[in-house]
Amino acid sequence: KKKKKKKKKKKKLISMSFSTELLDGFELVYKRADEVLKTTTDVSNFFKKLAAVEGDYSKSLLKISAFPKQKKKSGFNQIEMSSVINAWEGMHKELEKIATKHATIASKISVEIVGKLNQFIGDKSALKKKLINDSQKATMDYKNAIAGLNKSKTNFESKIKDADSANQHFEKASTDANVKPNTVNKLNTKKQKAIDAAIIAEKEYDKSLLFANSIQNNFYTFMMPEFLAKFQKFEE
Repeated sequence: KKKKKKKKKKKKLISMSFSTELLDGFELVYKRADEVLKTTTDVSNFFKKLAAVEGDYSKSLLKISAFPKQKKKSGFNQIEMSSVINAWEGMHKELEKIATKHATIASKISVEIVGKLNQFIGDKSALKKKLINDSQKATMDYKNAIAGLNKSKTNFESKIKDADSANQHFEKASTDANVKPNTVNKLNTKKQKAIDAAIIAEKEYDKSLLFANSIQNNFYTFMMPEFLAKFQKFEE
């Protein structure tokens, strides 16, 4: 009995998703977007040059295909001359037709290829600019939120130290018989103000923390994947 050959399973190509694979930042997709436009511009320039070559070739053919006026010359058989002239004239007319065809090709390349490519490049450039501006704004909002959080945290830690220091000075003075009551009262007032400032700083820090967490969650969970998906679509 013949052994049945096992069919090899075809490996599926796994396509990369920008929204899940490129969460380190936008710099890479910015460069890729530039490459898309550069490549498309290079293609457009090639066809632009090709259209110019076709156009120049057409003009050159038209120039040499212009049938020269013949002067009547004696001593020649007019029938033979007429036959030669007709053949010569026919060749020039064919050259004119070829020249016209190349002019048509040049026009079609300019309008149907170069024109459409330039329109595509213009639309893509505008879209790229918008995507970059929007993603940079979202990134800046996120960075500002984190910077604000760090600032409020530093302020809170500073106010806590001030309150602790003021409290230590007050406690030391209140147990020292050599310190005047008036001084103790001043230190107590300073301590209370420091504690109040620390409480306010703590509330501001808590508020900044909630805000930064909200911005960070929205940025990495929704905004960044959405922008990356748009940049991927930009390339397709």
